[in-house]
Amino acid sequence: MSAQAEKPKLNDVSDGDVYRFLYSYYIYQDQLSWNRIQSIAVVELAGIAGAVAKGWPLGVLGLFLATLVVLAVWALMLRDWEVRDALEDTMRCVHERFGIEVIPPAKYWWRRGRRILPALVCGAVAVNIILGSYLGFAPPSAQKSNWDIGIINLGH
Repeated sequence: MSAQAEKPKLNDVSDGDVYRFLYSYYIYQDQLSWNRIQSIAVVELAGIAGAVAKGWPLGVLGLFLATLVVLAVWALMLRDWEVRDALEDTMRCVHERFGIEVIPPAKYWWRRGRRILPALVCGAVAVNIILGSYLGFAPPSAQKSNWDIGIINLGH
């Protein structure tokens, strides 16, 4: 005879259990998006370092691939935020009932991750386009001399 676990009945789940689950899932979604930002930073720095080290054509290809990865991870972050914000609306109803303010309003309208992070991602893509254009269109002699900084040769 196989021992099967009984499925919990809806009546066995308390409001506190539901709230704990929603809050834990909200925190999970929020942390997931911040982990993705760290991934974007690593990919961007690797793309720039590879472009500087390899130059044309591998460096430009690396920047192109880094840009695609950054945009894909950004799309995943936007989805994370959609899921998180849907939970936030549900939890806000509970918080208002008890007079709890979990997320205070930002002092300045622009000082929120939702405002700053898109600018950072757009800046990263712009840097990739500018550096890729430079590596693609500047003559190799100009590229090599511009990467020489004192004792350290950052380029070819």
